[in-house]
Amino acid sequence: MLIIGEPTKAMTCPNQSPRPPMPLTIHAIPVLSDNYAWLLQDEATGTTAVVDPGEAPAIERAVEQAGGRLDFILLTHHHHDHIGGTDALRTRYNAKVAGPATEQHRMPHLDLPLNDNDRIVLGHSAGRVLAMPGHTLGHIAYYFDQPPALFCGD
Repeated sequence: MLIIGEPTKAMTCPNQSPRPPMPLTIHAIPVLSDNYAWLLQDEATGTTAVVDPGEAPAIERAVEQAGGRLDFILLTHHHHDHIGGTDALRTRYNAKVAGPATEQHRMPHLDLPLNDNDRIVLGHSAGRVLAMPGHTLGHIAYYFDQPPALFCGD
């Protein structure tokens, strides 16, 4: 099981129970003529990711409005309308790129090749990778528990 990101330890006072993890804030970002990318931000730590950045300018505006931090780029499959902004965003924010291991030969360089059931940690928010072959053979999705959210690409 590959884990991207590192869980952040919650600090508690003696005799105080730990607070429940805070969920992700999720923002839809319209890109190109009819697609969406998704900006995910862990409320507790500010760790930020974008799913399927089809173009850079719309994502850059959203990232700047959210505090100017982009830690991860999560790709679901190799089609250009889902990966088009990846290299520009990686360069500007020094973000790590994660995506389907089986499609890495057709995508921008993956720092984190992912497979079915790999775990994703964005600050205090945890999710997992689901294999979704169909739209493309190596297609993957990302599922997070808090709030329940599935990012499945097409």
